[in-house]
Amino acid sequence: VTCRDVIVYFAQAQRAFLDIWAFMEYVEVVQPRINFPDYLPHAVSNKWMGAFTDQLCVCERLFNAGV
Repeated sequence: VTCRDVIVYFAQAQRAFLDIWAFMEYVEVVQPRINFPDYLPHAVSNKWMGAFTDQLCVCERLFNAGV
């Protein structure tokens, strides 16, 4: 196994970990906020990057959830 292979394996493992972590964060925090919205929008979390969408209703839901 070369050094380059180790770097590629590490990058793939890191990406898989971050994907799983982001999915768990969405299921635990964002999805309940979307399914049970409050009257006022939640504060925006600085650790989330946001989302891309071209649908206004999705944008409004994510904004109200604090994404």
